[in-house]
Amino acid sequence: MEKNIKKLMCLSLAILLCLGTSRVTFAGEICKQTEPFTVYSPEFPDAYIITEINTGNEINSRSNEVSLGRVTATVFVEETYEFVNDAIVVTSSRLLSKDEVMAIGVENFKPLENQKLISPAVARNVRGTLTLTLDGSYKRVGNGVSTNVTGNAYWSGFDFLYSPKNNPAAGFDFIGVVWSGGFTSPKSRCTATWKDGGSQSVYLADSVPTAGRVWEFEEYFNILGDMIYVDNVDINMELTKASLTGGGNTAEVVMKYIHTYQVVKGNISISASSSGVGTGFSLSNTDKQWSIACTLTGIPQ
Repeated sequence: MEKNIKKLMCLSLAILLCLGTSRVTFAGEICKQTEPFTVYSPEFPDAYIITEINTGNEINSRSNEVSLGRVTATVFVEETYEFVNDAIVVTSSRLLSKDEVMAIGVENFKPLENQKLISPAVARNVRGTLTLTLDGSYKRVGNGVSTNVTGNAYWSGFDFLYSPKNNPAAGFDFIGVVWSGGFTSPKSRCTATWKDGGSQSVYLADSVPTAGRVWEFEEYFNILGDMIYVDNVDINMELTKASLTGGGNTAEVVMKYIHTYQVVKGNISISASSSGVGTGFSLSNTDKQWSIACTLTGIPQ
């Protein structure tokens, strides 16, 4: 009997340690069905993505909220600057693979704003990181459910030595949240802040009442010749449903960030619906772009 009690105590302790812990994984490891999150880049499927996951299922005894967990995902970015007609332009932007990052060394991905062009006659690669954070929680309200979703995008910085107004590398970036399950969003907010403080204007790019919201913002701004840039973007959303109709199935939420490095010529289109998220949303007629998306599952619908 004493031996069985000890085994039971050890098993209980192991379960408690597994719940609510955080761990670091890499791209490829995260796409397991046992995880509430997936992180991927459609344009760069081999991108090296360092992820830290805090698992959910914790219940707040005061609010009866159930935590869905949190994922933090960091990608490694390399951009190429060249001089074209006496102006500095970004000619390419991409996410690096694990082999490339390891060859360079993670410690060498210092903030991009600290990297300077050595000579106006030579092209130069600069490197930095983009980190996305997504978390959520829900609680039952009558026969329905209310879900809170928060997200953040953080750039390590840029070396803005060119004019965004006249430069083809300048473009708006986009961030949005889309969902399945037929939820509505009575409260949704997106804000962006400059590296040196202050708020940047954020505009609604597209909206589908029961499927998603996408915002756009200009990354750079020229104030009397002084370039400033956005380094933090925050999203806060409430998703509600008066009555559950999923028959035990769960809904999913996707937060997606699209980075462009040209003048945007197309439009945002949301493809998510009550039955599924699909690709979430996309930007048309703009070749110079890439994206990273985080998916959160387990929401009662």
